[in-house]
Amino acid sequence: MADYRHSSWDEFQWEEEIRRDERRISRYYGELASCLDLPGEDELIMGQLSGETDLVPKGCSADALRGRAFRDEEDDEEGDDYDAPRRTSEIVLQTDQLAARWNLELIRDLDPRAFLAGLGISCAYAKLLARLIDFTDADEEQEKGLKISLLKRSLADQNELLGMFGRLEKFQPSLRDLADAHRQGLARIRERLLDRMIRLRQAK
Repeated sequence: MADYRHSSWDEFQWEEEIRRDERRISRYYGELASCLDLPGEDELIMGQLSGETDLVPKGCSADALRGRAFRDEEDDEEGDDYDAPRRTSEIVLQTDQLAARWNLELIRDLDPRAFLAGLGISCAYAKLLARLIDFTDADEEQEKGLKISLLKRSLADQNELLGMFGRLEKFQPSLRDLADAHRQGLARIRERLLDRMIRLRQAK
């Protein structure tokens, strides 16, 4: 997610911004292959992206985006709030457990010919986790529109995951029980997300 807040935005404005954020990330990694190991690769790529108005966050100038490079882990560790405690939730913990379980099963049970598809599921779980962490971190009173939009995107991410498990199961039928276990786990999380959605929409 972008590192700024628009507390007055509704869910539809946030949906548009989240889609823009994802397009920008996708383009960044698309450009990375041709710039890898070049001096100042981040600045070079962000400079290219800043020239496309559809990729510049609302409320952020092209110049500001140009200077916003992706930081590495060492930079993050030097940040003032690196050790600050983060809020978590049962939904995040349950999703993290499913993702960790899948990563073990990917190595142990998956046909090597389907490894890339299995890795795609790992990435989809990571995307869902990031979305749910953003949801947990957002303030319910000040950022209600953001929280609703993140819930909607999380539900869409779950649908994507279910489709990936279905395709993998067709390729390797022996994974049926494993896929069913993940579907059941995702269904329980989905129920919690829908409940949170109802409560958010009913809140004044």
